[in-house]
Amino acid sequence: MAKRKLKTLLSFPPESSAVAGEEVVRQRILGAAEERFRTQGYQRVCMDDLAADLGMSKKTIYKYFPRKDLLMLAIARQAMTTIERQVGEVVNSDRSFIDKITMILPLIGRQYVRLTRTLRSDLTRYAPTIWKEIETFRRLQATTKVYPLLKSAREEGVLRADISPELFFLLFLTAVEGILNPYTLANESYSADEAFAGIFRILFQGALTEEASAQFSAKFTAESLLASMRVE
Repeated sequence: MAKRKLKTLLSFPPESSAVAGEEVVRQRILGAAEERFRTQGYQRVCMDDLAADLGMSKKTIYKYFPRKDLLMLAIARQAMTTIERQVGEVVNSDRSFIDKITMILPLIGRQYVRLTRTLRSDLTRYAPTIWKEIETFRRLQATTKVYPLLKSAREEGVLRADISPELFFLLFLTAVEGILNPYTLANESYSADEAFAGIFRILFQGALTEEASAQFSAKFTAESLLASMRVE
């Protein structure tokens, strides 16, 4: 009985190590695939090239991700989980509205930067279900995180008295969804991060009180805002 129990106990570390090892491999695949998708778009990425990048067989990749769309979906969902956690930490903190909004919007902006013009276009055409999930997530984050912040801005006295939080939120959401979509950006010279930074600054600087607007401007110049959204 004692020997059987000892054997059982000794079996746990190798099993745990195996699970950890599989997660390392999975993350390696996700990292390499994300870089491919960002630089080549969705349609042109093939498992042969990805396997060559990683120095592993396609069979190993298929063990974790049987199809390319599942690989792209895993990348998108992992990014969304990270963004939701980071934004939630800021929203639930004791920071002021100015501090919160200047931290949250760059986090949201990085989502647009990660999705390059080619990748956005490809997803809408070849993987519309994935694109729809990304768009739904963005709207949900804006509704549950940005909108409550605008209401708190009124309570803090940093939102102009003649500005309706509800109307301002609709303007912000409409501007983001109307300008930062593959069809609009495909016909414009500006990038997604430049468009997002412009929307951010134009709307918020105009809606805040004079004092709050000065604080906002001091924290974020156009250059620093773009830098804060840059994907390394």
